[in-house]
Amino acid sequence: MTRHHDGYSTSRRWPCAGPIVLWLCLLPILAPLIAWSQVLSDDPPLLAVEDAFRFTAVPRGPLVRIQAHAQDGYYLYRDRIRLESRTSGVEIGDALLPPGQSKEDPLFGRVQVYRGQTLIDLPLRKALPPGTPFEIAITSQGCADLGVCYPPETRI
Repeated sequence: MTRHHDGYSTSRRWPCAGPIVLWLCLLPILAPLIAWSQVLSDDPPLLAVEDAFRFTAVPRGPLVRIQAHAQDGYYLYRDRIRLESRTSGVEIGDALLPPGQSKEDPLFGRVQVYRGQTLIDLPLRKALPPGTPFEIAITSQGCADLGVCYPPETRI
């Protein structure tokens, strides 16, 4: 340890302690400024996941047609969509996912995404009598063009 002429000491073991303490002292001042910069920016606020991505499902004979809708400025990953029956006695086939738009993703590389409205057909291998309600779980993941991605979410 070295003692300076002003009475303060520094440790040779922690040469970066000074800058760390400085940042910790500045953090309470900088945090509100950063938050205000987000409020004052021209970027629209992020939508809640249930508002950014909507799904509806309508039975159509031997299949269920699912309409996936991503709001403007948002997209769904095609390969992150999973569908499963949550009703005993209802068996589903593989979802018929249409091709998506190609996108270069910084985390996943080249992927296909859905923007706007997308129709997905889900074959029913075994169904209940017509008019009997059943549940399909939809798991999906999407992002905002601002660079923020939502965690995978399952809805029924």
